[in-house]
Amino acid sequence: MSQNWGPLYTLEDLKPYKIGIARDYAYQPEFDKATYLKKEPARTLVLNLKKLLSKRVDLTLEDEWVAKYEIANKLKEAEGKVEFIDNALSENPLHFVVSRKNPNHETIVKKFNEALAALKKDGTYDEIKALHGF
Repeated sequence: MSQNWGPLYTLEDLKPYKIGIARDYAYQPEFDKATYLKKEPARTLVLNLKKLLSKRVDLTLEDEWVAKYEIANKLKEAEGKVEFIDNALSENPLHFVVSRKNPNHETIVKKFNEALAALKKDGTYDEIKALHGF
């Protein structure tokens, strides 16, 4: 859906839009507190994407990788019909977690970090992302 969004720099810039959100999901605190925004809750991202395609909401919020995965696997009719706005509402790092109760937790974390660094260094990481549309 192509639309000239213009610059979106603050939450105030979202005031004119109806925003699809996931019910019971915690967004950044400032967004959650912004009662002046028109937020339309739905149970899942897929439902929000369907609302977006049917023009019942103007935009929806989701991690770009998660959204692309959901579109590719659950809502193919949305492929090529949505666009991602460059400036994110927020960026949250993902972390790999291992229980400290696992007697090998330090080794697992160390080997994971080494393998990830090697994948990034030799270009495999970017190839994998590209293969899956990221």
